[in-house]
Amino acid sequence: MLDVSNRQLYETMKMLSEYGYVKGIEFMDVISPENSVLNHPRNWHITSQG
Repeated sequence: MLDVSNRQLYETMKMLSEYGYVKGIEFMDVISPENSVLNHPRNWHITSQG
């Protein structure tokens, strides 16, 4: 819908999480970066900092 690749979404969400803007995201890294996944968005939430 936003025309971003899964990898771009993964990297962006990882950055936002590292800076403390979002919480509840689990990063399931695997050997191949193309196969790394995130947990379900229903567990994500924006922090007061975000």
